[in-house]
Amino acid sequence: FLVLIIGSGSVFAENQDRSKSVVVIGSGTIYKEDAAAAKEEAISKSLISAVDLVSQNLIPLESLIHNFQTVTDMVYARAVNFIEGYKVLAESKTGNKYKVMVEASVSLDNLKKALGDAGITTGKSPMPSLLFLIAEQNPEEDLPLFWWGEEVVFVRSACETALSKLMEEKGFPI
Repeated sequence: FLVLIIGSGSVFAENQDRSKSVVVIGSGTIYKEDAAAAKEEAISKSLISAVDLVSQNLIPLESLIHNFQTVTDMVYARAVNFIEGYKVLAESKTGNKYKVMVEASVSLDNLKKALGDAGITTGKSPMPSLLFLIAEQNPEEDLPLFWWGEEVVFVRSACETALSKLMEEKGFPI
């Protein structure tokens, strides 16, 4: 019985990694009292917003800035290709505006593939490499120990070890 629960959890996690569910709001303008067309416009805009939001979370900021035109063209022209499904959670009609709140499921596989085909990298932005310059003086030593300078001595200080470990845990390459 325990194995079945663990198996179900891994299947859920796999499906969760393949799509991202987001809640967004879209609006449409009512022309000539055609609320149905305004609702469709609002849904369409909300689906574009959903794909836009998910793509912003997939692409590192520097890459998004560099490829902004390509990403926006892709999102607006092909947003429906990345939507696995959606559900209208709420609707509102105020004056000549029709608004909808939509929960949309965006396919991460399809979006990542399209971005990759366009030459846009996804994932975490690279962290800068760190170099520690630490001079440490123990009470028993006359002078501080350090590894740079004229007389190079390799010293792995306690402070350097602790800082390196902490920064590696945070994702920085050392």
